[in-house]
Amino acid sequence: MLAQVENLFNKVDSLPEELQNNLVFYWNEDIENELNFDKSIFETSAQLKIMAQEALNEYNSGNTLEKGFDEL
Repeated sequence: MLAQVENLFNKVDSLPEELQNNLVFYWNEDIENELNFDKSIFETSAQLKIMAQEALNEYNSGNTLEKGFDEL
């Protein structure tokens, strides 16, 4: 185990049980999201490719407007 992780667990161990439970809940959720991210991207890559092509077609045919982030 990484020393950083071990230090983190030692800090968590000193917290009240309710806070520890909250951290475990959120950490589990974050870990699951990380593990599923690549799978999600792979499963949606065909749809993303279609959407990217549609956006490129709209741009090439002059159906888009250039805007800054503050204008969205």
